[in-house]
Amino acid sequence: MIKKIVIGNTERGILYKDKQFVRILKPGVHRVASLVARYTLDLFDISKSTELKGSAAKYLIKERAAELERDFLRVSNGAREVALVYSGAQILAIVRPGEDRLFWRGLSELSVTRFDISRNYALDNETIRDLSSLPDAAEVLTVKVPEQCKGVLLESGVIVRELAPGLYSFWRAQRDLAVNVLDTRLTAVEVSGQEMLTKDKVSLRINLAVSYRLLDVVNALRALSDIGGEIYRTAQLALRQAVGEKTLDELLESKEALNRALAVELAETMGRYGIEVSRVGVKDIILPGDMRVLFNQVVEAEKAAQAQNIRRREEVAATRSLLNTSKMMESNPLLLRLKELEALERISEKVENLTVYDGLSGVMKGLVSLKA
Repeated sequence: MIKKIVIGNTERGILYKDKQFVRILKPGVHRVASLVARYTLDLFDISKSTELKGSAAKYLIKERAAELERDFLRVSNGAREVALVYSGAQILAIVRPGEDRLFWRGLSELSVTRFDISRNYALDNETIRDLSSLPDAAEVLTVKVPEQCKGVLLESGVIVRELAPGLYSFWRAQRDLAVNVLDTRLTAVEVSGQEMLTKDKVSLRINLAVSYRLLDVVNALRALSDIGGEIYRTAQLALRQAVGEKTLDELLESKEALNRALAVELAETMGRYGIEVSRVGVKDIILPGDMRVLFNQVVEAEKAAQAQNIRRREEVAATRSLLNTSKMMESNPLLLRLKELEALERISEKVENLTVYDGLSGVMKGLVSLKA
């Protein structure tokens, strides 16, 4: 009995006789004589899956390795190798270290690129662009470090190197890799609602703002587990110490002095970790309700005393001016009569009706009689 087998243009077949491998069938019509033996066929559509997997691939690699070159691209990696299988210009698959895999030839030109990852496991830019066509590349760690940021590459929790802004990819094979991305722009930390006692035992609350930036991300990450939290705690302790050394009046009179003292303390402490503290500022000093009333009364009394002093100075100045004027008029009768005329003018401005007797000459004669 002749059995007819038809293989399509995008198909390949593996023929078995009594469950034993016979040969690989390419596209076309094939006939086999089947008298006693039973023939079976495994059919593969290589337009959907280019790789041969499973028991058939294992058998061919082990028992028929010499016959594979015509029908397959065999990719066999060493213990420290990774390979990229290309179909034309597009990546078809990533082959991990120690893997031995078969890919059907026929529909497109297959090629392979190998990488020795024993020391260098970073990918070049061309390979990174090629990998972007893969929907899921679990074998590769890809990270983007944005502008104004820096990255830190870690292997098994140990810092390897610093990464400048850009796109990076690393082979994950046989390595536990991670990348921490840290923002190096100016960052603010708010230390709010801190209740504390001054040197003169006055209770108050202070809100503090600290601005910082990372200069040495490797040093900061190696020394600190929580950068923002460490800055918060350091600022809190420095604030408590500075407030405890000053009285309430000293704090209220010179907030800038407090800011400078805190800035020096924080800059020195955080500078050891590669962190620059650029600005420290006390935003609010909040007194309790009863203390606020007393403070307002003190301020009111001080302002009232200042106003009284000003009034007294003005009175003294006015009296001194009158004394000087009287001395001048005592020695100068003409000046005295001019002052009398000024007084008469001011009085006459307030008089609505004026009755004149003996004519204007009589008035002037009686009122304005200047002695030579």
